[in-house]
Amino acid sequence: MASPVAEVSPSTTASPSTAVESPVASAPSAAPTAPAQQPQSPRPSPTPSPSPRPSPSTRPSPPPLVIGSLTFPTGEVGIGYPAVPLTASGGTPPYSWSISSGVLPGGLALSTSSISGTPKTPGPFQFTVNAADSAGVTAGAAQSVTVAPYLTLAGNCTNVCSVEQGCVTVCGAYATLGGGVAPFQYQATGTLPPGTTLNGPSLAGTFTTVSAAAPFSFAIAVTDALGATGAVKANYSVFAQITLQGGTCSTKVGSGFGCTARLPYAGGAGKPATVTISSQTPVPKGTTVTFQGGLVLFSVPAQTVAVSVKALVILTDSAVCGPNAGQPCTATATVIISIN
Repeated sequence: MASPVAEVSPSTTASPSTAVESPVASAPSAAPTAPAQQPQSPRPSPTPSPSPRPSPSTRPSPPPLVIGSLTFPTGEVGIGYPAVPLTASGGTPPYSWSISSGVLPGGLALSTSSISGTPKTPGPFQFTVNAADSAGVTAGAAQSVTVAPYLTLAGNCTNVCSVEQGCVTVCGAYATLGGGVAPFQYQATGTLPPGTTLNGPSLAGTFTTVSAAAPFSFAIAVTDALGATGAVKANYSVFAQITLQGGTCSTKVGSGFGCTARLPYAGGAGKPATVTISSQTPVPKGTTVTFQGGLVLFSVPAQTVAVSVKALVILTDSAVCGPNAGQPCTATATVIISIN
């Protein structure tokens, strides 16, 4: 008997999944694709730093307080003093002023920002000018000012000054000037002695002319740099210059007698001071010169040898002729000594 044909179990029948390729497996492989880029988050832009604000402690300080240059000219008692303005810079304006040490001359005062007034007291003065600003900062400057006495003019020849003809320089001081502030201006009226010119409180030149009838009289007005004034009068009587006449002293050699020359003098102050023989002219030993009345006696003792020389005699007056103080007026004469 034939074996029955075995039936195929549905479980053994090829399933479609094994007979047909899976679309995935049979599809051609695709070209590689770039991986998708992940979107990047935008980077935040840097926040600008805030500008630094100045702190109150870094605020710039004001420049230092400095007193400006001050000039105090010489003043004069009784003459209005020009206002001296006080100036400063730096610090914190406005400024206030004071005198912190020393004293101002009497009559001068500080008012707001200047010093002025009319000086009452002469002399040098030292003081310190002090400036203070509105912040309380102070500065000081040492100052000085000189105040001269008011101009004075004292006459030396208000009555009469008697001078010898030929006097130079030393006889011309007609006045003594005191106080005041230079420069000084002089104005003359009247008649100056001939040969002289005005030279401040004195006369320059040489007194050349004798005042026969009356003194030479003049007046001088003086004004100083600040306007102070003074005046004085002067009178000069000029007398003749001293003179001395020469002579001759003669005798015989071996006679036992000397000789004497009588030399008249005139003019001058009327009383000569000294008479001498110049050392530059040698004379015989024992020769003398003396006064007698209005004469100079020139005497040579007896000689045993012949002598023939010229001697220079110098007569000195009691009046001064200058040009330097203490230099008196003089006169000279020649004496011929002839002993044969």
